[in-house]
Formats: sequence, C-alpha cells, structure tokens
Amino acid sequence: MNVLLKKDVIDIERYSKDGRLTEVSDGKIYDYRAAFELIRKIGRPLTETEAEKFRIK
Repeated sequence: MNVLLKKDVIDIERYSKDGRLTEVSDGKIYDYRAAFELIRKIGRPLTETEAEKFRIK
C-alpha cells in the first residue's frame, strides 16, 4: 500500500501568488484544429510566423 506522507506533499500555497494554476491569457485566439492539422502534416511544431496565420482576429 502506497502511503502518502506529509513530507512528500508539495505545499503549493506557499509558492502561488493567487489561486491560478496557469498563466494569464495573452488574449490571442487561434484556430487550433487547423493548426494541429498542419502540424501533423509537416511533422514539426509551427514557427511564430506560421502560427500567426491561424490567429483569429
């Protein structure tokens, strides 16, 4: 039986500045489905320039 001891628990409250677990959004919205299709097709991550083509304005 795996017992979780208190010393093994990370005290996330000590390191968080507020209740968020992710970064604040930069407000940019992308067509992720179309971008993922291209990623699968070319077999690599998109460059910043390529990703901008999928940005919804």
